[in-house]
Order: sequence, then structure tokens, then C-alpha cells
Amino acid sequence: VWVPVEAAGITRRLGQGNTPQQSVMRRAALSVLPGVVAYWPVEDVEVSTQIASGTAAGKPLSVTGEPDWEAATNIPSSGPFAAAGASRWRGQIPAYTTASGDTIVRFLLTTTGSITNGAIILRTVTTGTSARHEIVYTTAGSGSLTVNFYNSAGTLITSTGALDIGVDDGSFWLNLSLRQTGGTAHSSFAQYPLGHPLSDSTLTIITSSPGETTGILSYIEVFPNLNGAGAAVGHITVQAADAGLTFDTPEIAIANAYAGEAAGERIARLCGEESIELVVPGGVDLGDTSAAGAQRVETLLTLLQEAADADGG
Repeated sequence: VWVPVEAAGITRRLGQGNTPQQSVMRRAALSVLPGVVAYWPVEDVEVSTQIASGTAAGKPLSVTGEPDWEAATNIPSSGPFAAAGASRWRGQIPAYTTASGDTIVRFLLTTTGSITNGAIILRTVTTGTSARHEIVYTTAGSGSLTVNFYNSAGTLITSTGALDIGVDDGSFWLNLSLRQTGGTAHSSFAQYPLGHPLSDSTLTIITSSPGETTGILSYIEVFPNLNGAGAAVGHITVQAADAGLTFDTPEIAIANAYAGEAAGERIARLCGEESIELVVPGGVDLGDTSAAGAQRVETLLTLLQEAADADGG
């Protein structure tokens, strides 16, 4: 009696389902960044009518107007995300507590050319007396951002003034930090240009506001005046954590999709993320392997094979 038998190894099991991995930024928001209380990847598909929450308990962003879905494809650490165009996005932040008194809002911004002068890219509203914060684009220099802070009466409390960071035709990870210390509200704004060394990031400490309170965030709006032509926004996170005023080296690696990561270390990291046992022979230094390129949205088996190919198989 002859029975046909087909042998299969570990790669057959790893390839089952053939589902692409989530983008690096999305995986990080859900498992690496501390204290995430709200998250919107903005990697929604063409037929979407709202922007889905990346967390199970979160609410979607409502959309007024028509974004250009899946338009931004130039960020290796992300899947395609939406260009704002003549649309407005608005969403509530779930109630949260912050033991450190810190709230951080982060998002990716990529532009083609310039944006409408005076356009409000992001507006946050809080329960505190420092009630509204706006990140505003101006055409000063090669594209500048200004961060304005208003009290509950709508009076301007403080402003960074125009920060010429070269927004036009650029891609950035932006960080707005709010901190309460005693009876004083503190804030800062940091930017990191994607693909650059960490030393190219900048941090602006915004004037402290005695007698003001930050409270917690209640909702956010993206391009509230429907004038976001030329800009795409993605991976909006709200963190209730003391995550620092700016970005650190591991976060920069995430933003750049781990480009330049040692191939052996990438294999180990991917296996760890997927709870796959990796047996490394004694004396093998995974860091002493060739550099891999950016980790794009692919199946696990493809990502592992790309890392192996980067080191010559």
C-alpha cells in the first residue's frame, strides 16, 4: 500500500493565512508606546465614511467632507493614510486619569507643497482652564508651525510664534506635551523629520502658565476649517503618560520602520512579537549581521525572508 506524504516545515506553518502584518507605527501604538488612551491609525480604505479607532474601546473620528483615502504612501513605517483635503475630522477622547499629570498628543504629518496659510492642522480641547491648543501652519520660511494656547474664554494665553521647520514637502512626527505641576500648566512642542538622525529633532519649551490647569483632553479636531489641501495626517495618539518631552532613539527606529536594523536582530524582534521561539546557536551575535531595509507591510514569512536575504540567506 502506497500512501502519498508531503513533508512541511516551520515555514509552512508561518505562512498559513498569509495575512500581512500591521504597519510598524500601528503595532507600536498598540504595544510599545506607554499610556495610549486614544489612537486613530487613519489607514482606512477608500470606501470609508469615518476614521476607525485603533483601540477596541475607542470611538471613530467623524468625517465632514471627503478625505483622499489611502493617499499618503511615502511613509515606510505606515500603511497608506488619508490626505485631509477639504475635510474635517473630529473625535472624543475616552475619560482617563494621568498619575503624572502628563498628556501627550502625537501624529504624523506629510505634505506635498504648502498648506493654506493659517490652516489649523490640529486642535485639542481640554477640561482645564488652558482649554484649547492649536497647531497652525503658516507659509513663513519653508513652511512653519505655530502652537497657540487659549483659555476657556478664548483668550490667547501663550504662543510659540512661527517655528520654521521646513514643513513644505516634508514628513514629520509631531509631539505636543501638556503637564500640570502644582498650580502651573506647562507645555512643549517637539518635531522629528522622518528619515533624519535624532539630532535633527527640535524641542520648543512653551512659556509656563501660572494659575492655569491642563485638565484632560476631551476631544480633538483635524483641519477644523476644512482647508487641509496638501497635507496628510496619520497615527494620531493620545497618551496619558510621562513619556518625555520629545522623542527617543527607540521611537525614532519605529518611525523609520527599523531601517538599518541588523537582520538577525530583526528576525529575533519579529519572532518575539509573534511569540515564536527562536533558537540561536551559541556564539552567534545577531547584531553582527547585515543591515536590513525598512520594514513595510508584508506577511510575517516575507519579512523574515527579507531579513535573511539581507544577510545573504
